[in-house]
Amino acid sequence: MGACLSSWLGGGADAGSSESSSEPSSVIMVVDFSASWCGPCKLMEPVINAMSSKFADVEFIKIDVDELSIPYLPLA
Repeated sequence: MGACLSSWLGGGADAGSSESSSEPSSVIMVVDFSASWCGPCKLMEPVINAMSSKFADVEFIKIDVDELSIPYLPLA
């Protein structure tokens, strides 16, 4: 996955050259919306933790939806 991300962002063999330093950098962020009562969220937690250890150049953020206060807006 890291190689795929690097090639997608334009990195590669010349990623450390002076030409790429003048280009704007990109930030990859993974946002994990989860809840303590959610079964699939509990199953994904070790996967997200492993990926955050493996891909140090990616920002991983976890948001607990029970603690996040978003007002309910009816559709109609």
